[in-house]
Amino acid sequence: TDLGCYVDSGGSRALNNALGTEAEKQVLTRESCQALCKNAGWTYCGVEWSQECWGANVLGGSPADDSPSSLCNLPCKGNASQICGGSERINVF
Repeated sequence: TDLGCYVDSGGSRALNNALGTEAEKQVLTRESCQALCKNAGWTYCGVEWSQECWGANVLGGSPADDSPSSLCNLPCKGNASQICGGSERINVF
């Protein structure tokens, strides 16, 4: 389930566990991130900055004040037709 675009910054992470190797980041898709989260046992999963995958059992932060997709606008490295967050914005699912 897509929970939307969340504000995410170093001081206030929406999800606090980084997942994936450097090689996995270069081919990141929403599905590959979900698989990494599932394998790690995390409830929440998110993609940010085209190549970052994050997971946690508690969702922190807050939904972005802007429209859900306006700043979550970067294509995933592994599938340019998917959106994988933005700068200090994370798509949570």
